[in-house]
Amino acid sequence: AWAVAYLQTTIETDRIAHATLMTGPAEIGKRHLALEYAAALLCRNETVRPCGACRDCAEALAGGHADLSLVEPDNGRIKIDQVRQIQHELSLRPHSGRWRVCIVTDFETTTTQAANALLKLLEEPPPYAVLLLIALDPGLLLPTIVSRCRLLPLRPVPTQEIAQALEDRYQVE
Repeated sequence: AWAVAYLQTTIETDRIAHATLMTGPAEIGKRHLALEYAAALLCRNETVRPCGACRDCAEALAGGHADLSLVEPDNGRIKIDQVRQIQHELSLRPHSGRWRVCIVTDFETTTTQAANALLKLLEEPPPYAVLLLIALDPGLLLPTIVSRCRLLPLRPVPTQEIAQALEDRYQVE
């Protein structure tokens, strides 16, 4: 809840970081949170973002928005060609909104060559680019990458909180 509130505050106060590093154990929802944040950034609803009802939200949550790139390891690694594609896509102006967003999952699998190539983008990002990196632990990454990102260390959601959310969602009594 604190991470969601924090990210919502960044949107409300228009203090969007050009690069955010989301870290934490496997399977705790880092990718889902990144997609929700991307949807909120790309949503054009002025009152609630993400609204969940507009075309931008639906496309972003499905990973298919024109201003959203989703990069995952290729044969177990994030490679330099993928980073070059990220650089190219984030150099383009947004298609329909204010931001171009790129989510990179399993960033700890990035080759050294690819990580070094990404440094230039982190040092001189376009003003409309938002890069969301997802990794298990910042200690697995180059310190120069970590130092150029807003760090968002995530923890597993307590079991009781998950149970309550499921009960509320499905009206279980």
